[in-house]
This record gives sequence, structure tokens and C-alpha cells, in this order.
Amino acid sequence: MKRPAWVGMLLIAKPTICLRRPMQAPRFLHTLLTSSLPLVHAKRLQALLDTVGALLGERRLGLTALGRALPGPVATKHTIKRVDRLLGNPHLHQERPLFYWLVASLLIGHMTRPLILVDWSPIDDRGKRFLLRAAVPFAGRSLPIFEKVHHKDGCQHCEAYLLAALAEILPDNATPILVTDAGFRNPWFEAVEARGWYYVGRVR
Repeated sequence: MKRPAWVGMLLIAKPTICLRRPMQAPRFLHTLLTSSLPLVHAKRLQALLDTVGALLGERRLGLTALGRALPGPVATKHTIKRVDRLLGNPHLHQERPLFYWLVASLLIGHMTRPLILVDWSPIDDRGKRFLLRAAVPFAGRSLPIFEKVHHKDGCQHCEAYLLAALAEILPDNATPILVTDAGFRNPWFEAVEARGWYYVGRVR
């Protein structure tokens, strides 16, 4: 992914606002995202923010629950369809790296040696879907800066894809330290070294 030309012109600062009420979050995000990601279509961004507001208010992640929680005078079936269209929107999926880039910029800022936690996680009961995630530890939890679903874990091609994505997402001055659990093999560590990055890994 080529980094957008306007990325270098953005001035990103870590937010210091304490969001005490859930409904403050969509307003804060609207201000942040409209100024930082001008290429995202305004209506698509508003639909995303409305859904975030529904999630914060309802505290349930299912499609139907989100649709029911959306405000508006229209029938519930239409708000559910609205969420369904958003989740299946190919343009939104193409724009995900932009959101990852912004989150990484906010969390990492000017750190030159950021810690990044990388792991595989099963996400279904049949063992046919696995999530490969890179996250930054922040305030006692880990916040994702990239994630992608794959059909098997330990896939070297998938791990190489993640490294390439991180190279585009991370700030230019960052040389990350990638922390992994057991399960990552020699090709992973060699690929990390080839980029001039550092790693900490547990071996069995």
C-alpha cells in the first residue's frame, strides 16, 4: 500500500480528552477523522460513526443489535439493513489501512522503539478462521493497529503480509520491537531482522 501523499502534511497529536460519556466518543471521532482522513467519503464516515455510537450505547456487537440501536425515525428493518450495507461496503474495507495508520500514529507518536504485540488467535469453533493481529500495549490493554483473518495459523505468507503492512502503517522514525508468543518460526524472525527491526519471541 502506497502511503497517501497527504500523510506527510498531517499534524497528529495524542488526544488528551477524557471521554466520560459514551456519546462523547462519536463527536470526538468525527472531528479527528474528518480532519485526518479527508479521502474517506463523508456519508460512509458518518454511517461508521453512527454505528460506533450504537455500539457504545448498546454494548452489543451483533449486526441486528447495532441496527436496532441506531437512532432515526425509520423502521428497525431499515436501520438493520443500513448496518449490513456498512459492514459489507468494499470501499470501507479498502480504507481500513488508513484507519490503522491513524491509530498507529496516535498510539506510537514519536516513539522510536515501540513495542508491538503480534499473535495468532482462533476466531471460530471449527478452527477454520484465525486472526493475525498486531497491537500496541496502552494503559493496561493492547490496541490493534492491524489485523487480518486467514484460513490457517502459522502461515508464513500471511506473516510476511503483516510485516509489509506494518512498514506502511508505522511512523517513519519508528523501529519496532515485535513481541510474539510461541508458534512463530525462524522465517518470521529472519524476515523481521531483514527489515532492520527487533523481536522478542518465546520458543518451545
